[in-house]
Amino acid sequence: AANAAHQARRRLTRRMDDLGQWLPWIGAAASIVCLACALRAQKQRLLIDYLPTSKTSGVFVGHVELKGTAESRDPLKSQFTSTPCVWFRITVQERNPHSSKDEDWETRTVTQEVPFELKDDRGSLRIDPRGAKVIPEVVYGKADLQLFAGRQSPVRSSIPANLRLVREEVIRLHSRIFVAGHASQRPGGATAEI
Repeated sequence: AANAAHQARRRLTRRMDDLGQWLPWIGAAASIVCLACALRAQKQRLLIDYLPTSKTSGVFVGHVELKGTAESRDPLKSQFTSTPCVWFRITVQERNPHSSKDEDWETRTVTQEVPFELKDDRGSLRIDPRGAKVIPEVVYGKADLQLFAGRQSPVRSSIPANLRLVREEVIRLHSRIFVAGHASQRPGGATAEI
């Protein structure tokens, strides 16, 4: 038994030595990945910092930055707060009532958007928000016992309401917005869109 324990320790020591040979390489690879991520983030920050803000009447094809208001002839109404908007997202986090773990939460998201016009003092430009990184306004966010009283939940669930957290975010109709993206020529037209 003592011999078997001694052999097991020797095998473990050999494995640790083998792993120890790879640790510098693993550390170097992790450092390179971190450096690449930092450089990419710096490049994006500099692009936004040094890109001049254009007016809608002076947009050329390529990377642009614009400020104005979000306008739409057919706006959405957010599902929970009925806020007139051009984009909304509802995130529902639910805890499994049969679990004793605090981290056992399931998250579901519903997002809707419509193409809209960014309007400034010189005109307007069509914006298509599909796939865009959006930093929205939070219009509702809390745990609520009577969450969907009299209304259908936008996310179907059998979880009791006291184990549910809800957050609704929007881009309000007529709100001031900032857009950075690639402007391209609209199909079949001489105007640009982002």
